[in-house]
Amino acid sequence: MEKAIGGGPHAHPLLPAATQAEYRRLGYWEGLTLAEVVAERAARHPRRPAILGPQEITYGELWMRARKLAGTLVDGGIEPGEMLVAVQSNSWQAIVLTVAASIAGIALSPLSSRASPTLAVNVFDQLRARGFLLEAGLLREPEWREAFAALGKRLQGRMLMLRGEAPLNCPEFAPVPTLEQACATGPEIDQRAHDPGRPALVLSTGGSTGTPKSVLHCEETLIYAARRFGNGTEMSESDVHVAFGPCGHASASLFEVHMPLLFGARILPNARFKAQPIAEAIAQYGGTYCITVGTHLFDWLALPTGVEPLFRSMRLVVSGAGPDHLFADAESRFGFKVVRDYGLSECLGHAPGRPGDPAEVRLRQDGVPFPGIERRIFDPHTGAPAPLGTPGEYVVRGPSMFMGYFGQPELTRSVLTDDGFYRTGDLMIATADGYLTCAGRIKDVIRRGGLQIDLVEMENMLTEHPKIAEAVVVGEPHPRLGEQAVMVVIPKCPHEPPQLGELIAHLQARGLAKECLPERLVLTKTLPRTEWGKFNRVELKAWLGRQPR
Repeated sequence: MEKAIGGGPHAHPLLPAATQAEYRRLGYWEGLTLAEVVAERAARHPRRPAILGPQEITYGELWMRARKLAGTLVDGGIEPGEMLVAVQSNSWQAIVLTVAASIAGIALSPLSSRASPTLAVNVFDQLRARGFLLEAGLLREPEWREAFAALGKRLQGRMLMLRGEAPLNCPEFAPVPTLEQACATGPEIDQRAHDPGRPALVLSTGGSTGTPKSVLHCEETLIYAARRFGNGTEMSESDVHVAFGPCGHASASLFEVHMPLLFGARILPNARFKAQPIAEAIAQYGGTYCITVGTHLFDWLALPTGVEPLFRSMRLVVSGAGPDHLFADAESRFGFKVVRDYGLSECLGHAPGRPGDPAEVRLRQDGVPFPGIERRIFDPHTGAPAPLGTPGEYVVRGPSMFMGYFGQPELTRSVLTDDGFYRTGDLMIATADGYLTCAGRIKDVIRRGGLQIDLVEMENMLTEHPKIAEAVVVGEPHPRLGEQAVMVVIPKCPHEPPQLGELIAHLQARGLAKECLPERLVLTKTLPRTEWGKFNRVELKAWLGRQPR
């Protein structure tokens, strides 16, 4: 098989050479690509279903479609190592595209179909992408039509593609080739650049108003994380993985594709999570496994009595980002087993709970780090190691370590310790049984239904509003989402304060994604600050909890 173009395999830029050699010696890095995984499965079990749903696809058909799509991408001028941005929902097409990218040797940057055109264009620019794919239904929105047409002109004949046919009211886009056509008629190719160390996946966050924070991973880290997550949660070829994570998140872009394919399981993709339809799909197709956040369990628990038999086939639900009672209530009512998981984009995975542990452990602690993960927990004030059972700043390094933030070396350096560990910004508690439990955060983000929201970016947008003197965004507990965003604002004119609706419209106009929008506005005359002049978010959250709703 052909080796990497340009002088051999890539080296991981953030890990010492000796550490990388040790990962290979211990089998953490297997020298595998997703293309090889699917090719091997297709050769052994070509008629075994790989994708379920209205469009059932076998492993043999998946390999054939992915090879044809890869050939189309190559003919479109995308070279090994170059980037393709793809905006779409969870679907069989997204799975085929992920395999095709591995065959073609290109890096895939998936984004949710809920992403704004502004974010997509900013990611495209930041990555200097050489191709763009869009879910065709989004062209019904004027902003997307304008952005897609502009990107087509900039690509100058290189790879521009739609997933699905252009809407009837968009005849100007009818000539644009579709992913489905490429899967059916494209030229079949074999893997053209075998290099498991090459950049393969970009997970982008932020970027609504400027340069995104784009987390870069190679195939070695992806295969390792998928293998260890599957081993830890006892995945097998008998599983039916019910997939509904948004593209661009680690769940949909890695663990709902690489992991089930690696274990020879079947994938049931769903464009979006809706509690009743997903429950019915589980029953119809025999779903056994899924990855959720607390919000999903909250919605299932809100379903009327009588739906419980729909979940009879489920053996395991991996979840996180929610209060303890949600996990216990879901397990008790529906009969499936729940394990919690603590994950990171920068060090993928990376700590699911053990299914065989007692419920009082599984449902109250966040997970056990993968074999090979090096972790430390420090007192954030003194820098001394934190004793077991005591919260401290969590820093980590391992075989699923990211390659850095694309094109942002200073930002990458800022999140690393002197010896190359990633500073997560999370406060964690370690216990003698190997588990971790999240005890809070150091960095300024909100976890809303499993989504991490950048507070600083939102605050910068708010300060541009003509009625705002100062603004701080903090999180507060929410029964369904885990946390929700609250804007605390000092108006420029107390007699003409901004209203919630106009601030929401302001944020949307600047490209903030719908799922990141704040739900509450609180007006104030002063904002607490630390001795260094920064906003004191801890004191502000305590004050906010005392305010009337």
